[in-house]
Amino acid sequence: MGEDEEPRRLPRADLNEEQVHAACDSLNLKGVEPTYKLVRAELGDHGSYSTIAKYVKTWGPGARPQAPNMPVDLVKDTNLFAKAVWAVAFNSANALFDKERDGYRQQVEELLQAVKDTESDNTRYQRALASSQSIVTALEVKCADCEQRVAEAEADGCSPAR
Repeated sequence: MGEDEEPRRLPRADLNEEQVHAACDSLNLKGVEPTYKLVRAELGDHGSYSTIAKYVKTWGPGARPQAPNMPVDLVKDTNLFAKAVWAVAFNSANALFDKERDGYRQQVEELLQAVKDTESDNTRYQRALASSQSIVTALEVKCADCEQRVAEAEADGCSPAR
């Protein structure tokens, strides 16, 4: 209601639930929470608080009639549009995932090759180590043989040259 407008006055007998609900709807559309006092003012200061309270309790934005169903053609067109959008989004996502998958596959292949190279290096190093150990063993045997000869020569009275 505007400031210049006179509040509408209703005869007491005419106040009913529909009118109270209409006043509540009007207040709700203005962004105002319908209270007994505000509803009564919206009704032109008409009606008892007990009557208004009784009807305000049955009002609720969800209790009002809902908007009519959308026309069937609009529903079909909306569904077609939504499916088209979903198809584009799905295909775009799959293309992105495929690209990422390919990148990860490449990384996995590179890592597998690195593992093979490391295993090959390890095998080569194990052979080199085994070869080195056999050389060390052979040298230890020669060293022990030389020490034995030196001990025998000393025992025969020969002294090592200095």
